[in-house]
Amino acid sequence: MRFALFVASGTPFLFGMAICALAPIVGVTVETRGLLVALILLGIGWLLVSISATPINAVLLVALCVATPLWIIAQISRFARTYPRVRHSTMIVFPALSLTALALESCSRFLPRLPSGGETRLCVIGDSLSAGIGNGVSTWPELIGKQNGIEVRNLASAGATTSTGRRQADSLPDDAGVVLILIGGNDILQRRPDTEFEQDLTYIVEAARRRARSVVLFEIPAPPLQGQYIAAQRRVAARAGARLVPRRVLTSLLALPGTTSDGLHLTKSGQAALADQVWSMIHSAFSSKPAN
Repeated sequence: MRFALFVASGTPFLFGMAICALAPIVGVTVETRGLLVALILLGIGWLLVSISATPINAVLLVALCVATPLWIIAQISRFARTYPRVRHSTMIVFPALSLTALALESCSRFLPRLPSGGETRLCVIGDSLSAGIGNGVSTWPELIGKQNGIEVRNLASAGATTSTGRRQADSLPDDAGVVLILIGGNDILQRRPDTEFEQDLTYIVEAARRRARSVVLFEIPAPPLQGQYIAAQRRVAARAGARLVPRRVLTSLLALPGTTSDGLHLTKSGQAALADQVWSMIHSAFSSKPAN
C-alpha cells in the first residue's frame, strides 16, 4: 500500500527525470559497456516517469521525445562519431531538458500559503475524506472549527464526485470566506472521462471563486497512467487563480500508520493529522496580521 501511495504522490517523476539526466553522463564515464548502462538507466527513468501520472508541458514533452532517440542515435551512428560535436550537443540538450522538467515539477510541489485577511468562515466541498463515514469520528473540518474558533460549513458528502459536487458549490454562502475543495477520488475510481471531470471541476471552482476570497484545491492521488486528472486540476486552478495543494500532502498522510481504516478512509488520528495539515496552510487567511 505504501508503494502504491508513493507512486500516486508523483515522486517517482522526480527520480525518473534525475536518472534520465544522469544517463548520458554515465554513458561516457563508465568504461565498460557504458552505452548499455546508460540505456538501462534511461529505461528505468522513463518507466518511473510514466507510472508517476505526472503531466508534462506539451512543448517540453515533445522536445524530450525528440531528444531521447536523437541522443541514442548519436551514440551509435557513424556520422555522429565522425562529427563529435553532434554527440556532444545531444549530451547537453537531453540532460538539460530532463532537468528542466524536474525543476518545473519540483516547483509545483510547494505548499500554498494564503494572504492574511481576517476571515471567519471556512467552507469545504468534498467526499468521504471530508464528510466522514458515519463512525462517530469528528471530521477534520469539525476539528478545525472547534480548535480554532472559526465557523466551518462542511458541505462534503460521502461518495461525492465532481458531478454531484456541483450541488455543493451551489450551496455555498455568498460570503464563503475560504473554500477548500477536496474532491475527485471517486471520479478516478469510477473512471469518469477526464473531459467531464474538468468541466465539473471548473464549475465548482468558479462558483467558489465568485463567493470566496480564497479557494484552495487539493490535488488527488492518481494511479499510474492517469495523469490526465492531475493535468485537469492544474489547468482549472491556473484559470481560476485557485491555490493548489500538491498530492504529496494527501499521500504522505495516508501512508502514516494508523491514519486510515482501509487505506482510504480516515481514522480519528487521520482526521486530526489532516486538520493540522490543512490549518497550517490556511491559518494566515484567518489572521488580521500580515503573514511573515
